[in-house]
Amino acid sequence: MRSDYYNKYKNIIPQEFLNKENINILEFGVEKGNTTELFIGLSEKNSGSTISVDVIDYANLFKSSNWQFIKSRDDDFEFLNSFISKKSFDIICLDTIHTKKHVKIILEHYFKFLKIGGIFLIDGTSSLPYLKFNYRDNFFSEINNKEIFKYLISLKNNSKNEIDLDFSFEGSGVARIKKKKDCMLEEQKIKSRNTSIKNLLRKILLYFR
Repeated sequence: MRSDYYNKYKNIIPQEFLNKENINILEFGVEKGNTTELFIGLSEKNSGSTISVDVIDYANLFKSSNWQFIKSRDDDFEFLNSFISKKSFDIICLDTIHTKKHVKIILEHYFKFLKIGGIFLIDGTSSLPYLKFNYRDNFFSEINNKEIFKYLISLKNNSKNEIDLDFSFEGSGVARIKKKKDCMLEEQKIKSRNTSIKNLLRKILLYFR
């Protein structure tokens, strides 16, 4: 029986990628190997390849001619570029350090390695399970995931970023960014009118209706 984690990722990957010939996948973070198993399966089925990167040596976790493991930090750019500088990927998956700062660094660096039409998957985008008294109640995960979510929304808010953005709220959540054109990802601050006088007047009018 597949884990919920495995299914979370399989559910957010579009059908076209499940049957894409010569699919190339780059994964950051292995841990229990749930996503790695999924990606290797896609690679074996479709004559593709998966590269997995982690600071812990998981080289013996799977045996597949379609899989390459690299022991490294995901932000050791100079080292990893020696393996991927001439490659491009259909899927890039990030599941390592769940902070806005780290996600921003990794996304901005590796986005250029994503093919047009490819997808960038980012884990840890839902704060819901980690809210106070919820089933995973955790202050740091709540705040970190909320900041990552807002950062990704700010990327979509910038019309210069030629991307589509979708979210799954299963478990810790996962975001899917589809690359529509080559572009440099830049944030555009979301200017909310939540605390404006106009919104205060709106609430008063609604209250007395």
